[in-house]
Amino acid sequence: QRRGRGEVIGVPNAAAFGTGLLVLALAATSPADDLADSSFTGHMIQHMVILVIASPLLAMGGAGLVLTMALPHRARRWQARIRNSAVLRWSRQPLHRSMIGGLAFTGVLWSWHLPALYVLAERRELVHAGEHLSYVAVGVLLWSAVLTPERHRLSGPLAFLLLACVGMAGAALGAVLTFAPGPLYPPEAFAANASALADQQLAGGLCLAHLAGHQLDGGAR
Repeated sequence: QRRGRGEVIGVPNAAAFGTGLLVLALAATSPADDLADSSFTGHMIQHMVILVIASPLLAMGGAGLVLTMALPHRARRWQARIRNSAVLRWSRQPLHRSMIGGLAFTGVLWSWHLPALYVLAERRELVHAGEHLSYVAVGVLLWSAVLTPERHRLSGPLAFLLLACVGMAGAALGAVLTFAPGPLYPPEAFAANASALADQQLAGGLCLAHLAGHQLDGGAR
């Protein structure tokens, strides 16, 4: 209100954030959610949509300031104290934030695809919701290092290096799934009317190609 519409968050940023929310909603509801429940390939597609489509759009929105201002006055004061702590001041620097984001993105992606955690998320709805929430969190953290306003983001070469490294780590997961000699998950993880190994290989191929290609393309841009 004080600065005028579009001066704090531009119209393109607001549109990106709204589109990111829409993509998340579509990924979490039928038919996308039904596809994820019925096959391992559908599960992987759902995760890729969250990590490399919805998350960059949300990060591009730059909605942190707006969401902070929506908090009650007391909560804003509490948030400001935490934000100004030494640790968080260090982590807000673009290079440090990008390192944290890259490590968190890779760790979360690999952890949730370990067979034990994968099965736990599939069998417990609350854990499954936490899985998706963690994907959104680390996705936004990573992409904010390259898509926020210029003074808060990495330079072009560093952004390319960051996304290339993260993309290769994600592609390594795809390679493990693609070239494993047999299924790594229990039968209920795969499509009922298809070969379990073929379903896993297709999901791994999609992960390998999509994560590596999208991260490299994002870094180049």
